[in-house]
Amino acid sequence: MEKVDANGTPLWALAYAVSASTSINQIRQTTDGGYIAVGSAQNVDGLIAALVLKLDANGAVQWQRELGSGTTAAYFNAVLQTSDGGYAVLGESYVTGTPLPVTSVLLVAFGADGTVRWQQNYNNLDSPDLSPTSSEHADSIIQTSEGGYLIGGNWGHGMGLGAYGGALLLKLT
Repeated sequence: MEKVDANGTPLWALAYAVSASTSINQIRQTTDGGYIAVGSAQNVDGLIAALVLKLDANGAVQWQRELGSGTTAAYFNAVLQTSDGGYAVLGESYVTGTPLPVTSVLLVAFGADGTVRWQQNYNNLDSPDLSPTSSEHADSIIQTSEGGYLIGGNWGHGMGLGAYGGALLLKLT
């Protein structure tokens, strides 16, 4: 990551070697003058893990969290600082080793200190055995005036000529 001033002059540039394959999908400034960055990193088992980096104003890592283990892979796409000073982090998770992974919306609430307050997956469950039947992709999140969340993205079911999908809008209270 690189921070530049209004004229494009670099103020600092840092590399975060979390793994051989690390990606940052979004970064936001926090109320303490630092930054919160989200994306993914490959863990020691070769699994894609969701990544959160909390940085101070100079880009130094204050805390780092990775989510994903066993056969569950995950990545984060969006983050926002919540009204209580914590963070709502949005992304996707999926079980590896299946021919066509079905992704679920993944929402995780972190405290300001990086502790996981809660996490939840959301997916369409319209099959008789209540297993996920479509892939949900979550790209954006806002906090609503009542303290819940509004999530935007898209979903898809199947591949090829029989495939269908559409926009995803999920309101959580």
